[in-house]
Amino acid sequence: MYRFHHSSTRRATGLNPLLLLLALAALIALAGCGTGEAPEDTSTGSEQTYERGPMALTLSTSADPITTVETLELHLEATLEDGYEVQFPAYPQAEAEPTPDEGDEANFFTLVNYEDAAPVLLDDGRVRRQRTYFLEPFLDGTYTIPALEVRYGAADQTDDTWLRTETEALEVTVASVLDPDAEPALEALAGPVTVQDPTPWAWYAFWLLLALLAAAAGYYYVFIRTAPAPPPPPPVPHYKRALDALDAIEREKLVEKGLYKEFYIRVSDVLRHYIEGQFGLPASERTTEEFLEGLQQSALLGLAEQLLLKEFLRHCDLVKFAGAEPSSEDIRHTFDTCNQFVKDTAKTELQGLAPSEEAK
Repeated sequence: MYRFHHSSTRRATGLNPLLLLLALAALIALAGCGTGEAPEDTSTGSEQTYERGPMALTLSTSADPITTVETLELHLEATLEDGYEVQFPAYPQAEAEPTPDEGDEANFFTLVNYEDAAPVLLDDGRVRRQRTYFLEPFLDGTYTIPALEVRYGAADQTDDTWLRTETEALEVTVASVLDPDAEPALEALAGPVTVQDPTPWAWYAFWLLLALLAAAAGYYYVFIRTAPAPPPPPPVPHYKRALDALDAIEREKLVEKGLYKEFYIRVSDVLRHYIEGQFGLPASERTTEEFLEGLQQSALLGLAEQLLLKEFLRHCDLVKFAGAEPSSEDIRHTFDTCNQFVKDTAKTELQGLAPSEEAK
């Protein structure tokens, strides 16, 4: 039960007389409203207490009686010594739906949910654990909460050696929210309602909209959904990729920046990837000697072209690995050699290009 304390600490000295009159009127109104006493809630629940060795068990309900629109809270609380565990039972469910109360025949609650509260350490060193079951009735009458078995034991023991405590069955009264003396009355039937037929233009608009939707669906399936996908773009020729890569190297001006090694690495990689793509010879991951040996065995290139590649790749290796510093003539000769080799080995494909592209 809650107690409400009212106190007044405001002084009225020096206040405007009008404010005093208003405050007095408000106090009279509050006093008039408070003359009626609020009904006290006398609905208290049932409680059972059990003492079994190291455990104290309490079974309690939130209220008794309750109404058919309320939810009953069933509390199962166990207080154990430190080092002991407890296992709360599942609430047993009725095998069939509850039936109306007939004489002294008991009904059974329906479990809606349950909650386990966090363990609480008490001042005497014991631990309190609690589970709350939320139960709902079906009809008014006498309901039975069946006996519940609680298992407990030391934490270091197996479940087979735990002790058991069973509560007693508990009866709860469920009252109806309807007046038992009131007789059900049928309301008078309402008169006929006139339904106005839809106007003709509404039907015309409906059928026109339906025709437009059908036409749109037919257009989509015939001209859009079944339209063939556009063909993929043709692949870029290997010689085109090589020539574009050489142009990109020249635009970066690596030689003017003194990056000779980077220049030779990039140019030799362009030639290796071109040969690998154009002729199918593995070149990008092989050493110069392995590549030249495989090129000689393949017989895809003539002797003059093989000698040109041999001189080109070994000159690039001197700059990349031996740290040789090439002259400007060597650099230009290396670049032109790679460019001309690509064009010479792709003459068949270059015949279809415009003069400006061939000169490139």
